Amino acid sequence: MKIKRSKTKKLFFNKWIYKVHCHIIGGWHINLPPQRFLSWANKMTVSNTQELIVFKSKLNTVKHLDIQLRIEYNYVSIFCKDKSIFENLIVIFKDWVCGVWEPGNEKEADFLTNSGKRKCVCKKYPRGLYRYKAYFNKKVMDLDRRTSFYEWFLKYDTTIMTIPNKTQGWLLDTEYYVEAPFIYVSNQKMLSMVCMRLGNGIKIIDEFILESDINTA
Repeated sequence: MKIKRSKTKKLFFNKWIYKVHCHIIGGWHINLPPQRFLSWANKMTVSNTQELIVFKSKLNTVKHLDIQLRIEYNYVSIFCKDKSIFENLIVIFKDWVCGVWEPGNEKEADFLTNSGKRKCVCKKYPRGLYRYKAYFNKKVMDLDRRTSFYEWFLKYDTTIMTIPNKTQGWLLDTEYYVEAPFIYVSNQKMLSMVCMRLGNGIKIIDEFILESDINTA
């Protein structure tokens, strides 16, 4: 299977810098208790059942390591912090690996490990302008707060902050569902004003860090 290689831009689950993504038919059965696993596995074709059993057997050999699993349907992702473990996982699961993520170099790996929570490594800022991405707290933002904030937002130039169309629809109650509404902000001063304006209406904030700043430090 051809492996797609990608760069880690931010920590996975605020902890891991490496990811090994595997495709295995029936993967969602892996965490079932033994009897239920065998019962479900026997409903698949013989070849798929055998492959799943081999995959689970290999997985059991690495579960003692400092890793985390995420299973979604026919995909099993394995996360880790150690490069040697990462490289070993690629070898062990070579028949199923379809994608891997790793930092661009040692400096980026060190940065993400030591300072990476809520940091996003990038070649350039989003739209060339915005250093921060602030997510709205949907649980506390009722319609009055949303429309009031939107009216305030319109007073400022889009070079200072901008809101994607779908999030604008959520603020104005014309968009039925937006999973993670957010606003881009260009500088710390403006971000402070947004946070003062909304208080608990801001849930989390990501900061974009240029690769060039990390690699020339």
